[in-house]
Amino acid sequence: MPYLQCLMVGLIVFWGTAFAQTATLAGRVTDAQTGASLPGTNIAVASADTGRFSYQTTVETTGRFEIQEFPAGEYILTATHIGYHDAQIDFQVEAGETRTVRVSLKSTVFTLEKLVVYSVSRKKEKAVDAPASVHVLEATEIQSRPALTPVEHLLSVGEIDVIRTGLNQTRVAVRGFNNPLADADKLLMLTDYRNVGIPSMRYNISRLLSTANQDIDRIEVVSGPGSALYGPNAANGVVHILTKSPFDSKGTQLSITAGERNLLMGAVRHADVITPKAAYRISARYYQGTDWKSTDEAEPATITKGFNGPNGRTTQGSEIPNQRNFDVEHISVDARIDIRPSPDVNTVLSSGYARATSLDFTDIGAAQSIDWSYWYTQGRISYENFFAQTFLNVGDLGKSYMLRTGDLIIDKSTLLGMQLQHGAGFLEDRQRFTYGADAFFTRPDTRQTVNGRNETTDDINEIGVYLQSETRLSDQLTVVAAARLDDHNHLKDRIFSPRAALVFQPKVGQNFRATYNRSFTTPPNSMLFLDINISPTLGGLPYAMRGLGVSTTGYTFQRNDLGGAGGLFMQSPFTPEENGGRSAYLPAEATQMWPVVVGLMQAQNVNLSALPAPGPDQVNTHLKILNLATQAFDEVAPEELTDLNAFRPTINNTFEIGYKGTIGTDWFVTADVYHSKIENFARFDTQTPNVFLDAASLTAYLQNFMPAENAGALAQGIAQIPLGTVMLQEAGAQNPADLILTYRSFPGNVSLYGANFSLNYFATPTWQLGGNYSYISKNFFQKSPKQLQEIALNAPKHKLGGSLRYFGQDIPLNAQLRMNYVDGYPVASGVYIGQVDSYWTLHFNAEWSPAFSSNTRFRLSVQNLLNNKHREFIGTPKIGRLGMLQVTQSF
Repeated sequence: MPYLQCLMVGLIVFWGTAFAQTATLAGRVTDAQTGASLPGTNIAVASADTGRFSYQTTVETTGRFEIQEFPAGEYILTATHIGYHDAQIDFQVEAGETRTVRVSLKSTVFTLEKLVVYSVSRKKEKAVDAPASVHVLEATEIQSRPALTPVEHLLSVGEIDVIRTGLNQTRVAVRGFNNPLADADKLLMLTDYRNVGIPSMRYNISRLLSTANQDIDRIEVVSGPGSALYGPNAANGVVHILTKSPFDSKGTQLSITAGERNLLMGAVRHADVITPKAAYRISARYYQGTDWKSTDEAEPATITKGFNGPNGRTTQGSEIPNQRNFDVEHISVDARIDIRPSPDVNTVLSSGYARATSLDFTDIGAAQSIDWSYWYTQGRISYENFFAQTFLNVGDLGKSYMLRTGDLIIDKSTLLGMQLQHGAGFLEDRQRFTYGADAFFTRPDTRQTVNGRNETTDDINEIGVYLQSETRLSDQLTVVAAARLDDHNHLKDRIFSPRAALVFQPKVGQNFRATYNRSFTTPPNSMLFLDINISPTLGGLPYAMRGLGVSTTGYTFQRNDLGGAGGLFMQSPFTPEENGGRSAYLPAEATQMWPVVVGLMQAQNVNLSALPAPGPDQVNTHLKILNLATQAFDEVAPEELTDLNAFRPTINNTFEIGYKGTIGTDWFVTADVYHSKIENFARFDTQTPNVFLDAASLTAYLQNFMPAENAGALAQGIAQIPLGTVMLQEAGAQNPADLILTYRSFPGNVSLYGANFSLNYFATPTWQLGGNYSYISKNFFQKSPKQLQEIALNAPKHKLGGSLRYFGQDIPLNAQLRMNYVDGYPVASGVYIGQVDSYWTLHFNAEWSPAFSSNTRFRLSVQNLLNNKHREFIGTPKIGRLGMLQVTQSF
């Protein structure tokens, strides 16, 4: 018994002594510039003697941490957080002591350590390790400048074409192929993994994003094809906007912004943690302003609004002046709930709504958008390597109408998306597979104002599966291979998209890569099912202009030995009803319409009734096609008219080599060189020529009956009258004699090569210099036997940019000066055809936190600082200076 008692006393003494010899470490981690807490920071404590990390924790949402019960002694604390410089603190603790430390992290401008989530390989990886050209804009840069739309921040990314068409209207493209409505065919834009393109149109309309500036955590930009993982909408690149979790951004923010162009904006954001496993945020924003003015000579002075459908036009109200409204308005609200039942499970529910009023520029002319709204709802869940989501996007064009016609446009389309993904690693993660499936269901609803007679057959279902393999052959060499198979319910064949990459990393911070991608673009709803009135008449003549999609069978010209010029046939609005009216097909030969000429000239008090009708052996027939740029008719040879094939996917085969990494300790460099061959490129243009009398032979004929000078003047006037339309048979049945504008998929291919270079020099901890240059070898392709119309990339050959950034260390000031130069370039996009002149712009932004209030921020942004007025796309206004001053208060 005494023995047991002695043993118990010994144990008590031992444990008491052991307990007395342990210590506790507590502290808080904050941003060195803002003072804000930095939850999620990794804290590791290593023995000063051995250097081994024996104690580790993650900073809580409050920014605080605590490590208990470790032996007294000397230690080194290391704090790491993505986007910040690592920090180390040497400390010593005595037995029984609770040591408190404060860790202050400085944000880094060093791109090497930036983390890319999902956007390149649909998994987490560092930017420098990703097998693609990638640029990451961090929250510190984004929130340092006010912006009306998230894509305005992309002005600092050299590889991106950001085309401003108004105060808050932009088009974004990578490596060219910019156009008003189909930019999302080539560039996939995501917000928190959700496709944000407007349903049916695939239009990346940034001002209808409900994501507020304060919510953005970072923006990831991937240049180059991404179809192997993302499918048809990522042929040239991906832009991914990621927002903050409410767990990591607790608090309330209020901001007021005022600026030029009568700009006034207010925003509010609030986030809170309900329980340790649930948090929420909600944000709202409103702004208004006045756009730069623009005009279009093709818009009539007066219009009568109405609905134009396949059965005719129904007017709404009386004739009114046709005046553009340059007032811009936006309202949006966005909400998110995060639920984390366990550390490995994260569930996010989110929804947002936005409504905007402004001008829009489409392939068929400008539209006055009134109360155009867009809302989404999304649910996603992640568990270790598993990810799943579903979302619904809904658009509503409100009271919008076309300014050239007064036609009201209805679009209440929806897009339902569902995605699954899983990843698995083997052999100590040296071999990794990522695989998944996507399904997108587009349900257009235009009430026949856009899709007309196709309204009941225009549903689109797209389903794809993909597999990616990453094999780490050594610490320096990795092989990436991916493949994707997609099915589109309106295309005959399934689409295969492979990808291969070889990544060599000779040391940390160095990345060489060689890649091949076969990306593709499937036709959006408008290319397949468009059926819309563009103009009810042609200069007062009874020819309507109609935009059509390309049917699954394509379009053919009727030809045989009984036809006129080139064996072709025409329809004419002047054909008498007793002869079949405008639906009748007649040989494309102009002299048979001589009675029509006599009648039209009679209305001009010119009497030709006594003249005998000429024959085809006396007066020739010419075919001329309407040039949308000049609104004149250009002559076309009969043999140049070829049938339009059914749509096939546009294929982009791209080979690319690239480098990114550090040189020395102060330089970070990226360089990419690529070659692309694009097959089956499609362009929207006039496809049906009109039939005219030849002026020269008509002059010679009329000289038999009148003086030569009278005959020449009269013949010139008559030769300007379109007497019929060479019709596409499939369109002529429902649109007899109309001029048809549609999409032609060229059977040939276009090839180009390009290069992107950028460098950043970290001169001091407070100063950073940057520069970038982008080049495309060819941005305009002339006609050829297989390519009947010019093709323009609608993008410059040369772009140059530079930046100078200051990061305040002793004073709470951040500032940046950016310069952009854009070379002039040709544009051919629907009715907008011409040349954009070269231009350069200077932008400045600054952020300052006053000493009297660490929670107050003053932010200044001046776009186009020197007010260098310029036009960035044909038909759009000249863009001037836009200065904005914002005050933000955090609670």
